[in-house]
Amino acid sequence: PTASPPTSRSRTAAPKGVVFAHGGIEGGYTLFMQDGRLHYLYNFLGRTRTHLVSSTPVPTGRVALRYEFERTGDAAPREGRGAPGVGRLHIGDDVVR
Repeated sequence: PTASPPTSRSRTAAPKGVVFAHGGIEGGYTLFMQDGRLHYLYNFLGRTRTHLVSSTPVPTGRVALRYEFERTGDAAPREGRGAPGVGRLHIGDDVVR
């Protein structure tokens, strides 16, 4: 699945804040900006956390922010494993992690 939130407009040198978040007490995910960079954090059932940070800063002005997940196998929920895959962060058309 691909999450494509609306474009973001920043007037500061170091944009910050939540772009979107979904989840509850047992897990979830969020796309946010902190220290001028794009972050994605995924919490799988409170067991494991995956945190991606963009390799480049989020530029000021209007820009599209996106997270993509490419599934590479099947989930094994009875064994406590989610679907394996590759996550990517995008700023505009550029893959930044």
